[in-house]
Amino acid sequence: MSGSGNIRTGNISGTGIAIGPGAHAEVRIGGTEQGEIAAMIAQLRQDIAASGLNQGSKQALSGGPVTELAQAAQTGSQSGIAAALSKTDEALKYAGATAEHASSIIATLSRIAGLAGLAFKTVAPFLAGLI
Repeated sequence: MSGSGNIRTGNISGTGIAIGPGAHAEVRIGGTEQGEIAAMIAQLRQDIAASGLNQGSKQALSGGPVTELAQAAQTGSQSGIAAALSKTDEALKYAGATAEHASSIIATLSRIAGLAGLAFKTVAPFLAGLI
């Protein structure tokens, strides 16, 4: 950055690029992906109910991070989906999730991340490590 506040760049390409002090970009998920994510959230709720997690963990997941995930998917906010996936990752880590009793949950969350254009290992590092 030069003293006059100008920013010089080379070629830039991508989605949701913001450059400079105070810059902000919000990436929105398209309607097709939103519908697919909504279907995956319904599957996620079923996966949680059928998992080997204890009842308290199941309720905490369904009432907190999964509800936030559904709200973010409705608005199409990629950053909201990323935040909810990270919270779900933390909740499952706290619940002591293992690949054995959370494999279907992990698979569904991974599909949701992919539909939202997110790297699963970035938004859910604990769960990605169980794969």
